[in-house]
Amino acid sequence: MSKRFDISEKALRLCIIMVVTIKDIARTAGVSIGTVSHILNHKPGRYAPKTRQAVLATAKSLGYQPSAAARALATRRTGQIGLILSDPVEGRWANLYFNTFVRGMEKICRESGYSLNLSLHDLVDADSFVLPAKVGQRSVDAVVLAGFVTSNIVKRFVDFGLPCLCVGEDVGEECSAPVIWPDMVAGRLHAIRHAASLGHRRMGFLFSPTPRCRQQAVELRKRVAQDAELEGCDLTLIDLGMFSDYQAAGPLMDHWLGIEKSERPTLLMASDETLAAFLRELHRRGLRCPEDVSLISAPDTRICELTVPALTAVRRDLAELGGLAARMVIDHLENDTPLQSRRTLFEESCELTIRESCGPLS
Repeated sequence: MSKRFDISEKALRLCIIMVVTIKDIARTAGVSIGTVSHILNHKPGRYAPKTRQAVLATAKSLGYQPSAAARALATRRTGQIGLILSDPVEGRWANLYFNTFVRGMEKICRESGYSLNLSLHDLVDADSFVLPAKVGQRSVDAVVLAGFVTSNIVKRFVDFGLPCLCVGEDVGEECSAPVIWPDMVAGRLHAIRHAASLGHRRMGFLFSPTPRCRQQAVELRKRVAQDAELEGCDLTLIDLGMFSDYQAAGPLMDHWLGIEKSERPTLLMASDETLAAFLRELHRRGLRCPEDVSLISAPDTRICELTVPALTAVRRDLAELGGLAARMVIDHLENDTPLQSRRTLFEESCELTIRESCGPLS
């Protein structure tokens, strides 16, 4: 049995979805379709201010929404920026360092009318490397590579002709794309001065085995030796041949305990992940922090607040770092600002968040 529905004229109008086109705008404003297209797409042309104003006002009054597909065809842009994180990163997107970085990058992308496309890929093993599908299909306008990235893989992206930017301390030295790397030296030097004020003189710093990290570690040790406030302080550089993540805690413990007690560092510096796991190792072996060893993390993440004791940490504005990466890529896309092969030192002010893990030397 059929049913009869009575629909008022007003309700019927609400049910009809009207897609406004540039033809509708041209007809209403009394101009050509080409004029409307040029004005709405901000193309150069000699149009009277009155004509331009009339087209824009008509488009607004009709509720015109530009077609993303049509704009992509016209501009050869997708409105997508890819962020590719290297597979070896511990925790991947759950890693709080990169989690905060993503938030900063996504904010700038959204404000600029772009979407952020996230993915994981092997950016280390050049022998098995294959360009990600979204890159090969050009479904992104540019890519930002983060984490552990080797130079020969970066070159694959550059040779493909896609705008590319790298972020982090762990990017290969001979990188053919621009690199933004945070100032590891300044923040950790500030932490060392704090430890020295508490009486610590023997300190150890665990760094990841990449050329850039090693270079900054050597520079840090040099700065410690030259600093008059740190006279008598000795910084031992610890290279375990592995990245400074959760997996490094056990080897770090073995290395530290293997040093003669009279020479053993009373302060250790490493990543938030390494030191969180290191605290567990201390407890398991009947040792305590900061009574037996003080700890300072870089960076400062939520992990540092939740450990027992909470970790003193070097705070860096990781969201601003992500924002800088997004701004550089978008500026290149929108204004043709060159993305040259250079290294940009991210020199934001570092602060030390003092918690319970670094105490006076007893």
